[in-house]
Amino acid sequence: MKPLVQGWERELVALHERIAGQFSRSESRQRSLAYLKALLGGVERKNGWQLSKWMGESTPDSVQYCLIGPGGMFTPCGTCCASMWSNSWEPLMPC
Repeated sequence: MKPLVQGWERELVALHERIAGQFSRSESRQRSLAYLKALLGGVERKNGWQLSKWMGESTPDSVQYCLIGPGGMFTPCGTCCASMWSNSWEPLMPC
């Protein structure tokens, strides 16, 4: 199981490297990686408050701004993520 988890971790880091340039501030880049980890992590309810709490944020405001603010993930990063998902992550899916 450990190699599978390590494979997912490598792919997550690779995905983040592709989208990190969309964020001008280092804090936003760090927050975007934490957000991706929260989405894939053990958060039971994937809403703004729960994800923010898992990430160590006091409110969901900064996470929401990271996603939809100027240069946020919704436009260029969404396309990048979709491309990465379909091309690179497929080999990691179990048969």
